[in-house]
Amino acid sequence: MGDGKKLGLCQPFERLLAAAYNVSQPRILAGTPLPEGNFDFIASTARNQGESLRQQAAEQFGIVARPETNETDVLLLTLNQHNARGLKVMKISSKTRWTRLGEGQICCSNAPMWDLAASLENFMGIPVLDETGIKGRFYGELNWEDSGRFHPDNPEGLKRAIRDQFGLELVPARRSIEMLVVGRPADGH
Repeated sequence: MGDGKKLGLCQPFERLLAAAYNVSQPRILAGTPLPEGNFDFIASTARNQGESLRQQAAEQFGIVARPETNETDVLLLTLNQHNARGLKVMKISSKTRWTRLGEGQICCSNAPMWDLAASLENFMGIPVLDETGIKGRFYGELNWEDSGRFHPDNPEGLKRAIRDQFGLELVPARRSIEMLVVGRPADGH
């Protein structure tokens, strides 16, 4: 929802936490079992929608969370080839930016590189850090053979497409990054 409101229909609890704390699901560490099943949620208060969802998670499920720096497995998005055919740096930036995700496709326009990294993070299910050094905004269309809408069933095909079409590479590494650690108040969270 474009005005800051938060909405989810038939979503796993991790998705509710991601919306409440404004983090991606791969950056959530559950230190306690999370509620199972799918949930509907909406936060349509004039302000502090995330805070509203956090309060509801605490009151209804006894779940709280805090940011914490942890060393974890990540993928580094690096520049492998300059002037790749599919990735075009924009010379003039517009006010409108968008990223569209689909089965075997990521399309971006007027997007900063961190936007692509965030999309890849959600697709791959692991934190992705932008280490390309590419400044400014870009546009491009990435295509690969896949039938998974939000999590690819062909992650190697996605990695190959990133390399071949955008001249970028996803390199496995370990880094200390901020994660959302989830627990119950009795656990000291």
